[in-house]
Amino acid sequence: MARSHHEPEASTATGSHAPEPTNPRPSRPSLIPEEPEFNLEYLRFAFQQDPKRLYEQILEALHQRDDAKAEAKEQRVHLAKLSLQNNSLQTELLEAYRQSRQTTPAISEQALTRSTKLPDPPVFTDGKDISLSNWLARIQNKLRENEDHYPTESIKLAYVEGLIRGEAARRISPRLRHDAVDPYTTV
Repeated sequence: MARSHHEPEASTATGSHAPEPTNPRPSRPSLIPEEPEFNLEYLRFAFQQDPKRLYEQILEALHQRDDAKAEAKEQRVHLAKLSLQNNSLQTELLEAYRQSRQTTPAISEQALTRSTKLPDPPVFTDGKDISLSNWLARIQNKLRENEDHYPTESIKLAYVEGLIRGEAARRISPRLRHDAVDPYTTV
């Protein structure tokens, strides 16, 4: 029966071969996927069959190992740089916080008290339940009297947008988008 090139030669019991050295390490997977387990027996067999091919396989495995080591080193360097950058940003943030705490004036008790919040106007949909002019008057009164609750135009716009539904909402939505050509800037 013919032996395949993957099968090592069987040692003869009567031969004058020296005893097999014991390998303290267990055998490992092959150098390449289509080869059998890589051990001393396979090494001898592969060397007898095609030493040049075995040499090229070993070189390729060494190149892959070296590439993996280099990539791991690059990743460690990159991680170290990110860690330094993170530490630097944490230091800057802490310093900015300390400075803001020093420059922030004491808040008076009057500033802590807010105006009594007026009730919300009804939701505006199509003008059948409440006319547009009446609804706008209620919105303006609410925003004027509760100005401390709605300190910026963007908060005011978000509040009013939440009180518009139906056809009215569909009509104003194009100008409320973040990428609108002519967005609303005030209520």
